[in-house]
This record gives sequence, C-alpha cells and structure tokens, in this order.
Amino acid sequence: MATWDWDPLSVQEGADSSQSGPSATAKLDQKTLDVVLEQFYKQTLKDAVWNAAPRPEPDLSWYSPSCSAEDWKHQVVKLQLGQGIAYVSFNRPEANNAINENLMIAMYDVVFALHARKDIRVVVFSGEGSFFCSGEAPGGVGKLPLKPADAGVQKSLKDFGEEGLSRGAFPDGNIAYDRLQQCKFWHTMTLLPQFTIALVNGSTMGTGLGFIACCDMAISLSTAYFQMADVRQGMTPAIIAPYIVAKVGTGNAKRMLCTAQNFTAQEAKRFGLIQEVFESLAKAHDFIKDICASCTLCGPRSAEAAKKLVLGVGGQPITEPLMFYTSAMLAMVTVSDEARDGMIALQAKQPKPWEAVPIKPLY
Repeated sequence: MATWDWDPLSVQEGADSSQSGPSATAKLDQKTLDVVLEQFYKQTLKDAVWNAAPRPEPDLSWYSPSCSAEDWKHQVVKLQLGQGIAYVSFNRPEANNAINENLMIAMYDVVFALHARKDIRVVVFSGEGSFFCSGEAPGGVGKLPLKPADAGVQKSLKDFGEEGLSRGAFPDGNIAYDRLQQCKFWHTMTLLPQFTIALVNGSTMGTGLGFIACCDMAISLSTAYFQMADVRQGMTPAIIAPYIVAKVGTGNAKRMLCTAQNFTAQEAKRFGLIQEVFESLAKAHDFIKDICASCTLCGPRSAEAAKKLVLGVGGQPITEPLMFYTSAMLAMVTVSDEARDGMIALQAKQPKPWEAVPIKPLY
C-alpha cells in the first residue's frame, strides 16, 4: 500500500503539469513556513474568537420601513392584528405566492412593524390560495430599491458593505447592497420578539422554505409538499442555508439541498422542518389556539429572552464565553420587571399581569 508524503503547505512546481502526487510538489522551506505560522498565530491572537460571546440581537439599522402595522399599505402581503396576535399572509395566490420585489419589500416592512409591536405575542405566517410559497418568481426578486433619503440606513449599509468586501463577500469588488439587505432580513425575522408560527397551508418551494425555517414553530397541512430545487438550475440557496441547517441539521439539509427531492409533509416532519401535521386548516387553527393559551401564561419579555437564549447557545461549543453569556442572561432575567411582578403575584396568589389580557386568535 503506497504512502503519500503530502504536505498541504507545499507549492506546485511548474516544470511538468502532467505529474500528480507528491513528486509534483516542492515543500516550503523552514524559514517561509515559520513566517506563515507566525502570521497565522498573531492573527489568531488578534481575533481571539474564543472570547467572543454570542450576541443574538436584532439589527434594525439596515432598512427604513415605508409603513407601520397601524397604517399597512401593501396588498401582496396581508397583515391582520388581533389581541396579542398577528396574522401575516402572502397574497399572490394567482402566482402561487411567488416572491417578487413587491412581496419582499412588504415582508421587510412587516418584520420591522412587528419588532415595534411588543404587545403582539404570537405571529402566524401563512399564504392565500393553494400554495404557502412557490419560491422566487421567474427572474428572482430583482434589485431591491434603497431609500437614499435615509442617511442612517445608507451609512449602516455602507459600513456593513465595506466589512463584507474586506471579508471576501464580493469577489468582483462590487458591493451588492440589496443582497446585504436580504441577508439582514432573514436574521431580523428570526429574532422577532414574538413566538412565530408558520402555518403551511400548501406546498412550499425554494426560498419559501426560508420563511418556515426562520419561524419558531412550523405546522403543515398533510397535503403539502416541500422542495429545494436550486441545484436543478445550477444554483444553491446560500442566503437561507444557515437557517435551513439550524432547523433540520446538516445531514437532512444536505439531502434536501443536494438532491432537490420532493418531500411530503410527514417526511418534512421527520426531518424537523415541520413540527406538526394536520388534515385541515380548522384543526391547525385549533392547535394555534392551544399554543396561544400556553403563551398567555408566559411573560412576554421572558419568552423573548428565552428565544434569544436558544439562538445564542445553539450550535455553540460549551466554552467559557458561552458560560459568560448564559450567566449574563440569567442575571438579566432575574432582576427583570417580569420576574419581580411574577414573584409578587405568586406570593399574593393572584394572576400575573400578563395573564390579564389573554391572546385571542382570530380563527
């Protein structure tokens, strides 16, 4: 059995390009190797990634919304507000709720509107018609417009773009600010302060799976199918991949993304993309009622902190920085107003303040 004496830091000789194996390489001399290792060591000490605690905080500086929840102007996305609950519905049934420029901008606005409404405690995302979302419309979402009048947003994007450029996000040297906004959108949706539920009323394709993955819980009708077919077009779903992987794990994600197979709702449940499957919308809404009843008993800000806690510890190695983060979270919630009010109510054997206004589903 041959033994390959291969060095990953070796350099390729140009004398004979037809050669392969160790004979076609020349090792770095010790002096050059020492310089490379010294630079690597210094950069590692400078970055000190082991000291960087997770910071699952929303960044709302990247976009300036065109309307609020109270003054909703979009037709392609419906927004209904109830007592403690909101319903967001894709409203392009004639196009199977495909994502175009207008729908994406409406979703930017709805996410910002919900971040401003801490009185809303549960959000249900769904779709009108027979599809939940068929992915991006032909030609994609286009180049989403910026708002040059908003100097704060422009500065934030400029700084973010320059950082991305320095880290290799734009190999051609041209900063794609609309792409940065799309990346920011998914992270901002994941960090909504409410408990979010994807009510998958029909089949979902492509980027539509990103909305499911970014929700805290996903429930589906049994007739729905799921497919990530980007590889069939010679592409990959790079922007939403972190959320898909976080939801279903690397093994299931590789199967979904690399094979472009069409999965049933039960298979999606087995993967972890979906938590519950129902035979009808009526039964799905009954389940949402139960979730709302449970959420009513939970302190809204405590639930928000618990969500950040999960996002902060997810996928992290159990190291000292993670311990510092969890200690800080414990200290924060222990002295919170909700902790104080909850303890007072418990001692007085009275309902807690947040239970006084129950979450009331509209369906």
